Amino acid sequence: MKNYFYLLLIINVLVSVALPILLGNELASQPYFNSIIFGLIIFIVVSLIEILIMLNLKEVERKELIKIERIENEISRILHNVRALFINNRIVNKKGSILNEYFIKKINGLEQELNSVVASGEIEINHEHLYLSDILLDSFNGSSQDFIRIVHRLKYNSELLNVHEKQWLRKVDESVKNKKVKKVSRLFVYENEVELMSEISKKIIAAHSNTRKYEFRVIGATEFERLMSDYGFNNDCIDFGIYSNKTVYKTIEYDEERNLKGIYISKEDSIEKYRNLFEKCWANGHTLENKDLPDININDLLNY
Repeated sequence: MKNYFYLLLIINVLVSVALPILLGNELASQPYFNSIIFGLIIFIVVSLIEILIMLNLKEVERKELIKIERIENEISRILHNVRALFINNRIVNKKGSILNEYFIKKINGLEQELNSVVASGEIEINHEHLYLSDILLDSFNGSSQDFIRIVHRLKYNSELLNVHEKQWLRKVDESVKNKKVKKVSRLFVYENEVELMSEISKKIIAAHSNTRKYEFRVIGATEFERLMSDYGFNNDCIDFGIYSNKTVYKTIEYDEERNLKGIYISKEDSIEKYRNLFEKCWANGHTLENKDLPDININDLLNY
């Protein structure tokens, strides 16, 4: 904050001195013109602008501190309660008991997971962690950054339309309708023309073509995988999604029951790298003629 203050002060002084000098010759002939008064007026005006800027920065900083304080208070509350339960409950804190060993193992596991997440900026999830999707979408507020960019391989169409994925798609669509998400851009990756022009593929693509604030591109798998390799990812995931500037989700595999397993990534440099990859794939992709697609939208797809 101090650096901003000094920078604005330097700009203020330079503007207040430079403008009267630059405009002095032109305005000198005007009645009642006084370069000192003119410079003073400029200084006051620029100072008022500086004050408004500083107040805005202060307000942003205050809101961030409140968020951090709330998080710290909630974590402190949980840790306090856990500690109290261990100390005050003889059944749980009895050394060597099944309950004691069970919860010690749980807490150790949590500590190890936290250490791993802090080091990598990644967290591994599966279909049991769908509540994280709610948290992610709740963080969207319709800002200029709040776009969703998703890659989908058409060979996994059945997985896209399973119960869990449809639940996620509905939540995304609600966020679009509520103007929390500005736009959804989906890149469809196809292995061959047969896969691309299959009935289910055309329905999924058409839904994105015929719904406001949705858009699509299609790209061949060979080209997509080449670009993945160019950006250093070496096909380490099935697909991925970029959620504003907040996080990246990449699908690692689908289990025997067609439920996904994946990783959330929060490191800024990784998010930027995935976004650059997506934009390059988008630029290399193409659209399909509407005449080749059925007349359905996202709501129709979700009821399919």
